[in-house]
Amino acid sequence: MRGRRLDRSGKRESPLTTHHPSTSSNPLVFISAAEPSADLHAAELIRATRAIQPSVRFDGVAGPRMVEAGCERIFDMSRHAAMLLGVVKNVARGLAMLNTCDRHLRGYPFAAAVVIDSPMLHLPLAAKAQAVGVPVLYYIAPQMWAWGKYRIHKLRNRVDRLAVILPFEEEFFRNQGVNATYVGHPLADQFAQLSIDRNVVAGIRRRGVPVVALLPGSRTHVVESVLPGQLEVAERIASAIPGATFGVSAANTQVAPLLTRLVRACRVPVEPCPAHHAELIQAADLVLVASGTTA
Repeated sequence: MRGRRLDRSGKRESPLTTHHPSTSSNPLVFISAAEPSADLHAAELIRATRAIQPSVRFDGVAGPRMVEAGCERIFDMSRHAAMLLGVVKNVARGLAMLNTCDRHLRGYPFAAAVVIDSPMLHLPLAAKAQAVGVPVLYYIAPQMWAWGKYRIHKLRNRVDRLAVILPFEEEFFRNQGVNATYVGHPLADQFAQLSIDRNVVAGIRRRGVPVVALLPGSRTHVVESVLPGQLEVAERIASAIPGATFGVSAANTQVAPLLTRLVRACRVPVEPCPAHHAELIQAADLVLVASGTTA
């Protein structure tokens, strides 16, 4: 087992300063994203890193966007992602992923491991990386300030650096002994780079204002859980504001049939906008969004 490198003060060095055998010429970084939105953010991270240091290599648990960005994939969880490892149909895949990753982490000289969101999968994975001396950067913090403060000790003990995307999170986690740094929200840059079709935006707003956008997430089980409540809110808004119009979209096209089926049960017209996700957000006066990083 490789030991954790210490700095002169006796503290563990961060993934940004730890020198691993692979860092001499072609650093090898293990990276894991277990759902579509994390796949998008991980792909952007890979591109940004390679723009600074082109020789960095990535492999790990990857979705299609990460592969397109140049990541070698050893396991694909993005199409079968679950918010909780306890979701029965995903337990076997989750355990298989952890076992595969464990063997991979032990078999190659990784300079660091980067895990993105999905704490029920990535806190155990972080522990496996730590067990073989690979420093861990956790990107997009688990929302423990909302639902799991009692579990922060796991984050503190298993992660070297935490990159948070909400400003208040840095102080919150630092007060809990976690080495956290606010890095900004990944969607801010992504939306700034999007080519928005202004004609589509104008067309959405011509249907009536205010425009309310329903964004129920990117995962099937989340959409099934979140969208009915959003549709109920839409009905109440329509009752209070007769001129309001509604559109619904998701972060990927796989859930489009589910959106259509659930929307049919709503008592007010809700226009599916699967091909114009960004335009719907741009047009909206109010956005009802699932917890997470909607993209």
